[in-house]
Amino acid sequence: MPGRPPSLHRSKPWHRARRARPSCSRRSPPGRANRSKNRGRSSRGSAPIVSCRRNRSSSPKCCPPFNATPQAEIVRPARLQKRSRHARENVRGPIVLSPDRTENPPTANARLALAENRRPASPRMQSAIRRRTVDGDDREPTMTSTLHSLILVASIAVSAAAKANDAGTDRLHVIELLFEAADVVAGPALSECTLSAGTAATCFSITVRPLPKDRVPGPWCPSKASDGPDKSGIWINRGHTIDADGAFMKLLPDIYRDDEWQIVEPDTGTVRVTRSREACAAAARPDVDPRYNNFCVQCLPDYVEDGLTMTYTIPIEPVPLRSMFGNPTDERTGPAGVGVALDGVRLDGSAPIDAILDAHTIAPFDDCGGHVNLHAGYHYHAVTGCTGAARMTPGADAATIGVAMDGHLILSHRLADGSTPAGLDRCGGHQSRGEYHYHAGEAGSNQILPCLVGERGCASSDADAGCNATRPERRP
Repeated sequence: MPGRPPSLHRSKPWHRARRARPSCSRRSPPGRANRSKNRGRSSRGSAPIVSCRRNRSSSPKCCPPFNATPQAEIVRPARLQKRSRHARENVRGPIVLSPDRTENPPTANARLALAENRRPASPRMQSAIRRRTVDGDDREPTMTSTLHSLILVASIAVSAAAKANDAGTDRLHVIELLFEAADVVAGPALSECTLSAGTAATCFSITVRPLPKDRVPGPWCPSKASDGPDKSGIWINRGHTIDADGAFMKLLPDIYRDDEWQIVEPDTGTVRVTRSREACAAAARPDVDPRYNNFCVQCLPDYVEDGLTMTYTIPIEPVPLRSMFGNPTDERTGPAGVGVALDGVRLDGSAPIDAILDAHTIAPFDDCGGHVNLHAGYHYHAVTGCTGAARMTPGADAATIGVAMDGHLILSHRLADGSTPAGLDRCGGHQSRGEYHYHAGEAGSNQILPCLVGERGCASSDADAGCNATRPERRP
């Protein structure tokens, strides 16, 4: 309105009046002055923090008399959490706390925290603050593996049974029980190892024959077009497992929409199968011998060199992988596999299905998801529930089927109630009851584990090679 003095402007009369009053924030705690653009203004939840004990002499108009509230402290509660003991619902402006209150008087640390605009963190909050979160999953409260916890929990019972005084002996005995279904040649034994990111650690090493003790692997390829699923294995197609029986072999041109498929002899109905070690070696290599195009590739355990063993060196306590900036990260599984099943069979990475199909060959797995490599022996590309040693571990939500190369346990794809786990990270793992573990991928995914969150150990066909996982990883 023309002619009205600015001081009488009606838009915010309290604003002008408040600016005219002495500001109590001039002696606010260090660093407070630049934190608020509304210094000296009183609005809901943003009153200045003032110690009248310090500012009485300089700001007598804004502080009460000395005998009104002795040693009083003015704190701002409105933006504290609602459950804070200093907070009150529907309160405007500061609350004056008197030290003669008998109900939880604020300590010096509490007042200091309030002066910094935060409340003291409870032990539970401090624990949560220390966590780091990766892909929505708390991966590193302690990065303790289920294997390590199993060792710690079971070592008490093992100590009583074995009457062992050495903690290392207890750990090894628990690992020995874990792999009781495996065909163990040597170990388990504790050894020093260098993990994939260069960390020196204590590992356990175990040497096994790459075959299960409780069953005979196979079958893989059908002999005739009339053979059913009981005489053949399985194959992976479009994320699902299907029976690689005689009917499947006949339908290959239709399934893959390629007329060059002709594994079944049209006149006799016989399936063309590799039936010797030499044929297996020529058809199972990356560059398939052209003579074995349109073959069902079948390598029998008898083709493997006598005395072949695999030695796995795995950290007892997982070491989380870190990026160059110190953040948790992961690494893709390499040619040495993702871990070892509790029956001693290697848990391998993805099968090169595209390369197999490009050569118009099929290399089926048996019903347990495994087949034979002449250099690594029998190994799994899928987990179908017959690792032989699956068991429930204390506090676990599914059956344990193996140990990953970084020391974390690998649990079955489905939980104990038949459902699939939720909240898995991109490596197929999650925290459950304070422990991190993996869940094996679905059988048709061609991926038991896509990656590892910890530094991996070693897998080698040479039991005396030691373990330096920083060296380039080679397929055994």
